[in-house]
Amino acid sequence: MGRKLALLLILALAGCGGLPGHEVTTQAPAGTAASPPPSELPLPAMSSDQARVERVLGMEGNRLWLSLSARPAGIDPQVLLTPRGMRLPSVTGTCPLERNLARALVVFVNERLAGQVMTLEGMALTEQGMVADAFLDGQPLLQRLQAEGLARPTDSPGWCP
Repeated sequence: MGRKLALLLILALAGCGGLPGHEVTTQAPAGTAASPPPSELPLPAMSSDQARVERVLGMEGNRLWLSLSARPAGIDPQVLLTPRGMRLPSVTGTCPLERNLARALVVFVNERLAGQVMTLEGMALTEQGMVADAFLDGQPLLQRLQAEGLARPTDSPGWCP
């Protein structure tokens, strides 16, 4: 039993580069260029009338507070968005269902943003913030949110009875 334990320990240390005289090198062979460390995939190019959403910071009523990682000149890095064509639940809704859906909406979108790209197009500044068409990985955000029960088309009824 002692030999097996010793052998496992030696194998574990060898795999970690922990045995003297068995250092693991990360140098490229002579005459070849070292390849750079892997990086994230490049983000798609954006036109001058688009913005890229980094994170949903929260909600104010039924509008989304967004942090933008890329945006046209004249647009603040944090904006209050009313997505065009959709009705969102409100954090100040009259029933608990609507308020809970609003909180779930923020969590859902932030989870989807990890690894996907949300863009805003057709942006228009208003007194209440910004109105824009929102897309998540090229699909209208309304489709994604509606499938989850977190948004409805603008002309739909609200969430409270």
